Amino acid sequence: AARGPRGTYVRWSPALGEAIVGRIASGERLTEICREEDMPGRATVKGWMRQREAFAREMRWAVLCGRNAVKNGARSTYHRAVAAAICGRIVEGQSLTRICRDRGMPCLVTVYNWLKRHPDFAEAYGQARELQGHLKFDQIADEIELATPRTAHLAQVRITALRWQAARLAPTAYGVKSETQVIAEARAAAREETRRALRRGG
Repeated sequence: AARGPRGTYVRWSPALGEAIVGRIASGERLTEICREEDMPGRATVKGWMRQREAFAREMRWAVLCGRNAVKNGARSTYHRAVAAAICGRIVEGQSLTRICRDRGMPCLVTVYNWLKRHPDFAEAYGQARELQGHLKFDQIADEIELATPRTAHLAQVRITALRWQAARLAPTAYGVKSETQVIAEARAAAREETRRALRRGG
């Protein structure tokens, strides 16, 4: 860990490294990034580059991309590595609000703008949310196994919440049919049965 520009200790993490690389690739300057609260100092980032060869390669690539972005007037905060990191953490069950509070991650508004402007990210994000739904459903079994007579009520509350989340995130697998859907399907089945009966009778 090292002290940031405001005296806070900043630890290396792959997510923070990806966020810095993404911002550099979009055209931001390292000096500007390192002035922000809770970000590592410039000397710390340089030290990480000396210690981590892969991070150093990514940073050199990001600098070249950043120069091209500024030169071509296409400066943007979007970066695929950061978007992929967000999707990966969503699959693990984390909320977008929690992710966006982390150091070096974009704010909620920025992520929502990315979803509107980048179809590839929107598609990956949708898939990540669906996988998160499967995770929520799997967690129901854990709640049932860990429940005791004392915690039964709390477990039931959690299970209900997990079922609701799974149904919303992965409706194809866990969604509950509405009354209208049930009635429509019953009517369709009745019509089909009537047609079959008429064919048999003819």
